[in-house]
Amino acid sequence: MKIDIAGDQDVNSIVSLVNSAYRGGGGPAGWTDETRILSGPRIRAPDVKSLIEEPSTTVLLGRMHNALVGCICVEIDQSICTISMLAIDPALQSSGWGRVLLEAAERYAVRIGAKMAKMTVIQQRGTLLAWYARRGYEPTGDIERFPYGDESVGIPLRDDLQFVVLQKTITGVGADRSE
Repeated sequence: MKIDIAGDQDVNSIVSLVNSAYRGGGGPAGWTDETRILSGPRIRAPDVKSLIEEPSTTVLLGRMHNALVGCICVEIDQSICTISMLAIDPALQSSGWGRVLLEAAERYAVRIGAKMAKMTVIQQRGTLLAWYARRGYEPTGDIERFPYGDESVGIPLRDDLQFVVLQKTITGVGADRSE
């Protein structure tokens, strides 16, 4: 997998990839599919464009043979990075590419000064929480409310959604390896 940084020309491809990974899209559903708890798009083009244009945020892309197969968002605020929007093409999920892209994001964050990575995961996504735990992410004990009424994150199909906050110390996480 070749890792590079997203630009404006990648917006529509990222939207398609993320929505396919999280909401299906007519093709085979991957294990990150959220259609049992959320409907509607996971992300929209204006949101991706805003992420790409935000100076504190970098969207990393994973490509194979020039085709977009994964993405991840890294936002840096001093020594803490927030990781979000990890998505892998559903046909390639369970192939290890998610781990590769997550590790690339951690190395990138360390290179620009981050010491800690954090993220939020919907509490009802037990399989995903376990996947991140195997990568060293631990619950902080903090819970964040799900943004009901904000359709930019999807339309909830249940009324008990909330986010678990996870964190991981990333200093020394393969910072000397290159992508």
